[in-house]
Amino acid sequence: MDNKKVIIDLLRLVNSYWKVKRATVINDRYVDGAAIDDEKVRENLVEHVGLLPILVSFMHPYISKTDSVSLERTLAMLAIHDIGETITGDIPTSKKTEQNTVDEIQIVKGMLTEKQFELYMEFEDRKTETAMFAKAMDCLAVFVDDLLLPSEVAAKRLARWDFGVEKTIGYTEKYFLWDENLSSIYKTLMDEYRIIVNGETRILLVR
Repeated sequence: MDNKKVIIDLLRLVNSYWKVKRATVINDRYVDGAAIDDEKVRENLVEHVGLLPILVSFMHPYISKTDSVSLERTLAMLAIHDIGETITGDIPTSKKTEQNTVDEIQIVKGMLTEKQFELYMEFEDRKTETAMFAKAMDCLAVFVDDLLLPSEVAAKRLARWDFGVEKTIGYTEKYFLWDENLSSIYKTLMDEYRIIVNGETRILLVR
């Protein structure tokens, strides 16, 4: 093993994660008047992936199917699930095509070991409850980022990337319906999204 090469490859990978800017906006980075798509206020891929273990560890005890969902496999899936974006960049769900997904999978196949790629495809195919939980937490990270924003900023972000409430439900509801408790939490989240879009008084607000 060439230690220098391993370290250089690691540094390049982590640096690539830092460079990818996502469509989400970070609350403590946003300043009044900033454009929603200004890279200075947007979340990078390190921040997104770094948030996921917090969500997974917190939410796992609350799901109704805790015993059938592997915490270890969930964390391993989420550690690698966006590695393809270090090459492709972040493509918002509302803009992503089937071909984008096919291309990303081929890129990832060349970046991971065979065992890691099997785990990656388990996440992509979502045929296990562990994979469904992982995907739900990936979605929840975006919801959390939005709910920590002031309402007017969150509404602007949703409009900028064409994430209307019903469209968001169309994209994400299926990842929560498999678990009774997650499904209930999801409905509460979407109720808050409607409040944000409609400019009504927030219920789930943390200052």
